[in-house]
This record gives sequence, structure tokens and C-alpha cells, in this order.
Amino acid sequence: MNTYNRIASIVCLAATLWSSSSSAVQVSIDSFSVSGTNSTGTFSFTDTFSDGTPPPCGPAGCATQPTFYGVTSTNPLPTETGGFLVLDSSNGISGTTANGGARINESVQVSGTKSQLLATGGAIAMSGVFTLPVLSGPLNEGYGIRFIDAPPGSGSGSAQEFLELNVQWWTGNATNSAGWYIRYLVQDFVSDAITTIDADLVSIPQGLDEICLSLDRAAGSNQFAASYGYGTGGACSGMTSLGSAQGFLYADYVRGQVHAFETVPEPNTVLLIAGGVVLLSIARKRRSLTGAI
Repeated sequence: MNTYNRIASIVCLAATLWSSSSSAVQVSIDSFSVSGTNSTGTFSFTDTFSDGTPPPCGPAGCATQPTFYGVTSTNPLPTETGGFLVLDSSNGISGTTANGGARINESVQVSGTKSQLLATGGAIAMSGVFTLPVLSGPLNEGYGIRFIDAPPGSGSGSAQEFLELNVQWWTGNATNSAGWYIRYLVQDFVSDAITTIDADLVSIPQGLDEICLSLDRAAGSNQFAASYGYGTGGACSGMTSLGSAQGFLYADYVRGQVHAFETVPEPNTVLLIAGGVVLLSIARKRRSLTGAI
């Protein structure tokens, strides 16, 4: 291959990697529940997304709850069909993770002051039941539930802390290889740190097609316990613990969300991968020439 063709091949490879590295996530949510204590008393709801009126309308429909949810999304907004809420990360809003990584996120959360669940109140609980779309990587993408401490109307970009329980393609760490995980993590935007509390590889039992994610805190505690289980038809059993993490580090309230996200690849990542492929090609050619001598 001459030099021109080699350079053209590298450019094409880099363009392909750039276009395919970030994978959109489409997930259907069977139900979403939040309960706790806010400034007006006890707050509790479950939305089974069966009324055909998607967020920002609430479980009781647009007539009585026209702005029940706050939605972080471009147009089109999330859809509600067949008893499911459908999130698509490709319609999300650009943001950053605690360590500065670029991310696109589409989320739905309870709106207004009623969404503020207080540290000094009673027990707090949130759960979501999701379908199980296949996530193939190579970057971090996924969906799940999370507690954030952003004030109402401010958007998640002003939060100082996220507690996330996600189903995601994770590139792993020193003890976990890349794969499809249920991962409990804390994003601390004050210290610019992301801490993985625990993670289990996804292992779907035969005949089941949904996953239940749960985050809850006992009254008088600042520890949020995470658990997950598999099921079908909106019900799960045999929940598995993924440990606990401290909340309310910087604010005396949290807010519950469901979200779908994808990571935006950096140009450096594409160039490094392309460079690695070129080096492998050169090494193979050298080995071929050596063998021919």
C-alpha cells in the first residue's frame, strides 16, 4: 500500500471510530416510584406509564398534573406507549461527569419543591423497573436511577453530588474487566471524583426480561442502600445488595431521577486507537518481511 492510500485508510478508520464510539441508548421503563418527606409532609407516588400522557404529565394525567415532571431532553420529548416510558439518550442534553468527561443525558424527575426529599425526614426510597436492551460499548453508556442534590429548576448541571445505580457498559477498573454491569457509583463534583461502591456483571435468568433498581435510606440515616433484581411484567424478586453510600454531603435534600446516557468520545481517544491499529499493521508487515528473509 502506498503512503497516500495508507493515510486515507487511517483517516477513514478514525472517522468510523468517531461515529461509532458513542452509542445511543433506548430503554423502556415499566414503572418509577419515589417516596420520602419534603417541606410539606410525606410525598409518595408510583407511575406505571399506562395513561398514554408522557412527562411532563404525571401519573394522574395532564388534566390534574400537567407539570408533574421536569424533563431534561431536546425535542422530541420522551414517549409513553404500551405501558412504558421510553428514554432515548440521543435526545439528551450535553453535560459533564464529575471527572470532566462529556456525557449526553436524557432524564425525568419530579418537579418543583415537592421533589426535595429531606435529610431530616423519614425513610426515602426510589425504584425503577426497566427493560434490558443490549449495551455493546466501547464507552460508558447506560440507564438507571439516581439521587441528585440540584435545586428545583436549576438542572442537574448545578448538582454537587449524584448517587447512581445504573445498568451500563462499563470499561472497568483495576478489579473489573470491561463488560455489561449493574454499577452503584457516587459522583462528587466538589472533589471531581467518581467512586464505584460495587458492581455486578449482568446475568439475566432465563425467561426474565426486566431489571428492578432500588435506592433507599432508612429514617435518621445518611446511607443510601442499592439493590437490584430481575423479573418480568413489572415485578422482580430476590433483590441483591450492592452496598451503601453516604448522601446529603453538600445539601439537606435529594431528588429522584430516571435517566439514559451516552458518553461522548474525545478526539484523543479516536486518534490513539487509530494509531494503535497503524502500529499493529507496521509490526505485522515487519514480521512478514522477517519471515521472508
